[in-house]
Amino acid sequence: MSVIRRPGYGRRTRRRIVDLRIALSIAAVDAATVGCWFALVVVEPRTAFGAVAGLCVLVFGGLLRTGFVGAALDGEGFIARPARFAAATAYAATWLAWLIVAEAVGGAIGLLVAGLSLAALLSAHFALEFLFVHNGAAPAAESVDALAPAASFVVPATLLAVGATTLLGIVWFVDWTVFSLVLPVGPWSMAVEVRTVVNGFFVLACCSFVGNHRFLSGLPEW
Repeated sequence: MSVIRRPGYGRRTRRRIVDLRIALSIAAVDAATVGCWFALVVVEPRTAFGAVAGLCVLVFGGLLRTGFVGAALDGEGFIARPARFAAATAYAATWLAWLIVAEAVGGAIGLLVAGLSLAALLSAHFALEFLFVHNGAAPAAESVDALAPAASFVVPATLLAVGATTLLGIVWFVDWTVFSLVLPVGPWSMAVEVRTVVNGFFVLACCSFVGNHRFLSGLPEW
């Protein structure tokens, strides 16, 4: 019995699998690096060393992120380009600007304004990342299809901003301790506390996965 497959079916299936794998990898990177930076400068008492270390972690996370996107869309060529470091620095600066705006305005209004600012900045970052990876290879906008990638920047940026706003809102406005469990260990007692901030990191990772999958899926076929 013969099986008839539509032209390009295998390529599209491979594209979907790669998109899922890359989106999951980026979500793990965001949860680890953005989460670590957030813990250093927001959750824990802020120090100069913690701020510098957090910034380094953010830039490192940006490098990993752009490496994943570049390798998926443009092979290994993008890994060695200087533009990759520019994109990573812009990604770190975006998160710094978000926190500065939130703390400068303060309260629920600051949380909302910072979230909207983060969505706008991340939209610009996704567009910048797309241009860096493709290096102007996309033709000038002559049809509706040429404009399709631009529409895929806002949705993933908004999703990621929702995750970040949820995380910051939990830290600012929610009682941290969910429950406390005391475990007897010989003559000592060990208290285990699960804090709601863990839920915020989980929401950030989920929003990052869905958003980056949407970003990758909206890019042209490769």
